[in-house]
Amino acid sequence: MKRHQKPTPKRGQWQWNLFTELYGKEWSHYENLEIDFEQKITEFDYEKFLPNGFLDTVNKDDDDFKTFIKKLNFNS
Repeated sequence: MKRHQKPTPKRGQWQWNLFTELYGKEWSHYENLEIDFEQKITEFDYEKFLPNGFLDTVNKDDDDFKTFIKKLNFNS
């Protein structure tokens, strides 16, 4: 069966209220947002975000390092 995304919540539904309670903004606040201006750390530009002393001590080709970068991206 083909997967599909559940419909967006409507104002007054518990899902709408939960989102507002968790994030402090209504579900529709980001509706027309086209560009994310926040810079994110990726495995291609991590040199801009991490100090050189740290980068000298790690193996940048290691899967653990790539997982670390993904976690930093998620947390930022």
